[in-house]
Amino acid sequence: MIFNSLEFFFFISLTLLAYHLFKTNYRWFPLLIAGFVFYALFSPAYLVLLLLSILIDYILAIRIHKATSHFTRILLLLTGLIHNLGLLIFFKYFNFLNSILLSLFKNIHISYQFTNLKWLVPVGLSYYTFKKI
Repeated sequence: MIFNSLEFFFFISLTLLAYHLFKTNYRWFPLLIAGFVFYALFSPAYLVLLLLSILIDYILAIRIHKATSHFTRILLLLTGLIHNLGLLIFFKYFNFLNSILLSLFKNIHISYQFTNLKWLVPVGLSYYTFKKI
């Protein structure tokens, strides 16, 4: 769904209508659902990735809150950072880093057979990742 399509106009109109129908304290809910629907329309596999990422961050946040040791909190925080930045680096920069390695190994005559992956980067991945961090 592209932003200047009629389909998007109806989608955003329904989202805004739902937003205004909810009480002020619950207006986040139609926005959350609309975000999930928008992501799913782009690619259902990326919706699963988004939901898993949210679940992992939620579990880590609960464990950080319940941790009694400062070291455990830091360790859990670092785990969350590695998880989020790892997803970002993998999806946005994998092909770039892979092409650098391919050139490097080719110059030193080492066989390197990993090809670039053919996928679209999930919509808003950078924004979402840095917003979570």
